[in-house]
Amino acid sequence: MAALDDSKPISSHQNQNLGNDSQATSINPIISSKSILKLIDQLPSMVGYYDKNLKNKYVNKAYESWFGCKLSDIAGKHISEIIGEQLYTYNLPYLEGVLSGKPQVFERAIPLSDGVGFRYSLAHYIPDFKNNEVQGFYAVVTDVSQLKKVEIELCKKQEALELSESRYRLVVEAQTELISRLKADGTYIFVNGAFCRFFGMTQEQLIGFKWMPNVFPDDQNRVTEELSTLSASNPVIKIEYRVIASNGSVHWMQFINTGIFNGNDTFIEVQCVGREITDQKLAENKIKALALTDSLTGLANRRWFLHHLKHAISLSWRNAKQGALLFIDLDHFKLINDTHGHDIGDLVLIEMANRIKYCLRPEDTLARVGGDEFVLILENLSLDPEETLTIVTNIANKICEAVSRPYEVNDTTIYSTISIGVSLFSKESDTPTEQIKHADMALYQAKTQGRNRIIFFETQK
Repeated sequence: MAALDDSKPISSHQNQNLGNDSQATSINPIISSKSILKLIDQLPSMVGYYDKNLKNKYVNKAYESWFGCKLSDIAGKHISEIIGEQLYTYNLPYLEGVLSGKPQVFERAIPLSDGVGFRYSLAHYIPDFKNNEVQGFYAVVTDVSQLKKVEIELCKKQEALELSESRYRLVVEAQTELISRLKADGTYIFVNGAFCRFFGMTQEQLIGFKWMPNVFPDDQNRVTEELSTLSASNPVIKIEYRVIASNGSVHWMQFINTGIFNGNDTFIEVQCVGREITDQKLAENKIKALALTDSLTGLANRRWFLHHLKHAISLSWRNAKQGALLFIDLDHFKLINDTHGHDIGDLVLIEMANRIKYCLRPEDTLARVGGDEFVLILENLSLDPEETLTIVTNIANKICEAVSRPYEVNDTTIYSTISIGVSLFSKESDTPTEQIKHADMALYQAKTQGRNRIIFFETQK
């Protein structure tokens, strides 16, 4: 079994020197001119190009000041490594949109490179087509912090504006969005007709009462925390959460919350405009599940395993409790496929996965990473190394016993065993790559020593 490692070296042609003609020809010819690239390099806006795998192919010098890094450190990296996992998660719907061929425009608050404050930006993602297929996209990100400051100043002066109540209500009542206004203490002072119809309540039943009963209980604390971040310098926040409709059904909503402040920057009200996003959330969850799930067994796949292993190692040392990585391989699986056919082999793998799952604790993570290769992450084991060893050994033995029972598949009885290689999380500096290497080496030894056994890395038990 080969070690699992997603890392790939960045090729030399991804040099970020903007005067390099080789780079100029690696992106769309419309910006391949050396002089145009130099001009782009002087722009205060970030300009970059990413391929359809979200790997960077070009950035201008503005990236250095925005993210506090060297251009040479950006070349060839996945966009999540450049902007960080949090921004990547926020931007993912727009990345998916542009890779489907649709231009994207959105605003985003980007942390300053010194970690103090934010830079407000307006981003344009522009798809790059070749033969009617998206090859990648151009990213143009402009600093609009000054415009945001102007918006904030306008909000501060809002109290001085005389607004016609009749005209205001006429416009608001005509909207299909759910619109409400609340005091700083969370009590309603206005709701429009769409809001009342959705929740099956009258204005009299809502005005003067707090918003929390309308929000799904599990989301109430999070909504409260996010609303508490409203300030004169951060007057608008978008929150997505679940609400309970008039018929008791649960719906996903997206609310744009605009804080209203007096001349002393004291928070006095919030205006909320909401729209339902239930279908969007269901689609997003389906896409995420498909991307992280093995289609045959329904287990986590290689991508999810690599992501979770990093988290498990970090959590292990934060909680001072050991963990372990197990590589599990079905012995002589090729013989099963060759003798009985791949359809039977697939059914054996499905049954094997179910038997392993039955042996695990709720906090354990099982994944299939290819063929007959399974990996198991054991977390939150023990503070004591000896006790940890005992727990891992017991679980591994339980798995061996369960998987080694005969398989009754389509009137065929199949016998097989498994080999297991184990790597214990040994030190805080351990990386996923090292743990994978250690478990793979232990599995190799189990195979070479006759199979049907458990081998621990280093301890050789």
